[in-house]
Amino acid sequence: MRRMTLLMIGILVVGNSTAAEAAVKPGQSCKKENQRAINGETKLVCTKMGKKLIWKKVASPNSEVATPNPAKSPEKPVVAEVEFTSSAEAKLQTRCQFQGSHVGLLEGPAICGEQNGQKIWLLITKEMDSVASRAHRVVIEKYKHAPDGNLAMDIRMDPNTPSWGKKIEKGMYAAARFWGTSPSGSTPLPTLISADLSWWPAQLDSVGDPGKDDYLKRLAANPCNAGFHGGPNPFWSFAFRENSCLSNVGFKQVPAHEYTHYAQGVLTDSISRQKPRIPWMEEGLASFIGGALGVVSDMGSDLRFGWAADLRGNQVDLNFFSKDERSVYDSPRWGDIYPIGAIAVEGLVALIGIDGVLSFYSEIKNGSTTDQAMSKVFGLTVAQSAQLLDGYVDSVRAKKEWSLQKLESEWEAAQRN
Repeated sequence: MRRMTLLMIGILVVGNSTAAEAAVKPGQSCKKENQRAINGETKLVCTKMGKKLIWKKVASPNSEVATPNPAKSPEKPVVAEVEFTSSAEAKLQTRCQFQGSHVGLLEGPAICGEQNGQKIWLLITKEMDSVASRAHRVVIEKYKHAPDGNLAMDIRMDPNTPSWGKKIEKGMYAAARFWGTSPSGSTPLPTLISADLSWWPAQLDSVGDPGKDDYLKRLAANPCNAGFHGGPNPFWSFAFRENSCLSNVGFKQVPAHEYTHYAQGVLTDSISRQKPRIPWMEEGLASFIGGALGVVSDMGSDLRFGWAADLRGNQVDLNFFSKDERSVYDSPRWGDIYPIGAIAVEGLVALIGIDGVLSFYSEIKNGSTTDQAMSKVFGLTVAQSAQLLDGYVDSVRAKKEWSLQKLESEWEAAQRN
């Protein structure tokens, strides 16, 4: 009986489509191709391998199908995604859009150039300087070498001021560090910052502003206000009540711009008394420094681009702004002074550096006329300087900018004449 039972089981194993679990293991030989079996939770199929039939595991729908001696796929090169940054937020080694565009970064002047087939923001070497990059380099190097911290600053900011208030504060500190005219131990001047009209009356009282009523009227009439107020109780004020105030080149350079006006007063000893000045240089230097330090105060690195663009519809001669006369300040053309002055001073700084500018103001402080001071530090009178620099401004306006070598050559020729 025992022998017959075993024989009958053997016949069943061969005859059924599913084999008994105890008799089937992966790798064992089987007899009928595509026959299936189950061993616990493992499903197997009788598969032909070469000339033999063996049991193989059935791959689950979610498992990776293995093939004998699979051919290796060639590895694909990994292409790194490079961040794109606009000229306003440019960072070194990030992608840029317009080849040849200049920006001023904290690391130094940069240009949109090509590297490995991509347009990338790259530092400009001194040997490759343009007028714009040389001027920016001069400012940033002076800023970096100036002592950091321990400045005598009195920032009075309304706690409800939007985020632009912190940028104003940062820009004020940047300009104070650059000019060195608020050293530790000196009397700090108040800086008032708020977007709320109701905050101002008490603050103007606290600084003893004799023109309080007039200033409050200006604040109410114009949502975008900023300025340095000289006189016996000097202070700065920044009041921007609409988002439209924050989107133009004027806002982006305003803290360092307004601080520079104070520095001009200190350097010429004219905070409380009038000294002779050149309007295009006064406003141009404030705008140029404000633009160059925009990157320090998180206000953008493309302010020079904005000034250059503003020149396209601006045909006023620089010499129009050479005279320190009431008619010039009251002229409807006064608004043109900012881009023209900024680009003109860019050329001036590229030629004589900030040390030359400081020497000019020192001469004014010691009693020189503007012609005497300009002739001593620049080798040209005010009118001659305006004529030379107007040529550079025109080249920027026409998008055919003079090279640094061209500007230097024109300067030398003007001095000989």
